[in-house]
Amino acid sequence: MLRTFSLALITLCLFTSLSAMAQQDAKMVAFNNMQHGKQDFVQGNYIKAYQELLPEAQHGNAQAQYAIGYLLYYGLGVPQNHEQSRYWTKKAATQGLPDAKRALAKMNEQTTQAPTTKPKASSKPKQKNVVTISSSLPSNLKQQAQTFKGLSNDHFVLQVMGTHNYPTLKKVSKELDLPESLIIRTYYQGKYWYIFVAGDYKTYQAALAAKKALNNDYPNIKAWPRKVLALKKKIQ
Repeated sequence: MLRTFSLALITLCLFTSLSAMAQQDAKMVAFNNMQHGKQDFVQGNYIKAYQELLPEAQHGNAQAQYAIGYLLYYGLGVPQNHEQSRYWTKKAATQGLPDAKRALAKMNEQTTQAPTTKPKASSKPKQKNVVTISSSLPSNLKQQAQTFKGLSNDHFVLQVMGTHNYPTLKKVSKELDLPESLIIRTYYQGKYWYIFVAGDYKTYQAALAAKKALNNDYPNIKAWPRKVLALKKKIQ
């Protein structure tokens, strides 16, 4: 009887140990997904960020849910979907995430301000969005590049967003309408990379204060200070 009991006890201990190891492995996978997802998000690798963060959002991570809502709202790495964006943002807000609460409030505000009457159909046939890739810089980007090059090398700007998709970035910049905002073209991962910047700050501290103010007005935006000289070296 004693031997049988001991064997059962060993089996129970092994099962408990394996269960604990499995939980640790799951936590490690979740941690890695969050770390890689955050890194890819900041670097503008939105497709990878979405793939890494979505499982964690589905498992209830509020920060991942908020990030997924952000990507869906602006159509970064995924097709734009405001309904799904609201779904994930609301989940994060329900868990008490302050940024998600503010973003959801902004969404609700935009919904209440939306026109109730349908716009008249245009007589002109709809044209499909066509994106052409050219080595020559469009005239509007040339002008913005020259403006940016005129900034002091020691100053700072806020990098609001970066993407390979210029039409999307142009749309976002128009919607936000930030003061002293520009779009500059660089090169990243073998393709043209467009960066939306705003402001002109003499010190890093001033740029950081502007970042906090921007985040209060636009919770979905995760801007960060960049030195002007560093970005000038990347302009294509």
